[in-house]
Amino acid sequence: MLLDITDPSNPAHITTIDTGRRARDVRVVDNTLFLLDRLSGLSIFDITDAANPILRSHTETPGWNEQISFNEDTTLACIASNTYDTLILDISDLENPTIVSTITPDTSNSAFDDGIQTATFHNGLLYTPEDLDGYRIWDISEPSNPALITRIDIEYDDNDNFETHGSIAYQITLFENKLLIANGNSGIAVYDNTDPTNPIFQQHFQTRPYDTNEVSSARRIHMDNSYAYTAVYGGGIKVFDIADCTPC
Repeated sequence: MLLDITDPSNPAHITTIDTGRRARDVRVVDNTLFLLDRLSGLSIFDITDAANPILRSHTETPGWNEQISFNEDTTLACIASNTYDTLILDISDLENPTIVSTITPDTSNSAFDDGIQTATFHNGLLYTPEDLDGYRIWDISEPSNPALITRIDIEYDDNDNFETHGSIAYQITLFENKLLIANGNSGIAVYDNTDPTNPIFQQHFQTRPYDTNEVSSARRIHMDNSYAYTAVYGGGIKVFDIADCTPC
């Protein structure tokens, strides 16, 4: 659904786009709408006239798509999948997107695999959270042949509860020299990412609901200045200030 939010207190419906099955992720770049359907793939629309979207192209994908992300100049897109290989697409020609390579999920540390649910481009690199298997970093200077740089295991101490947390990595967000992991196991882990091959743990933020001691799962993080807006499964939206501070 496209809405006019000129008046945020009274959103006005403009039009509805039939995605085929289930719209899973939507991104807008200028007047271009990228619409990822969970089962039918990627559709790209011109929404210069929002009331009359014009389909520019449609790309079929294997299915169970979760998220679409872009590199800095929006010439590459990455489609992360829950159960299939992650796809890298050349979208420099919006009329003819081309799948140029795939990345298979890493299951080296576990028999259980929940796929690569999200992927993040940053400074010419691609970060792929691997659920129980930490995350990997790829050199995508040749998009048709992503080169693995390193694989990072996630384990850090929670000083509040005196326990060690492992990984259920759902999303990686990069902000300045920091790397934030939405950890389905325990909350947000913040690392100094000055050297991507050697991230240094800095802080941990619990995402437990305010009225219970249960730890809820952090799934997505959006940064605005130093504020991390965190979607928490079972806990709504929580906002954390990740600026350096002692104590926090």
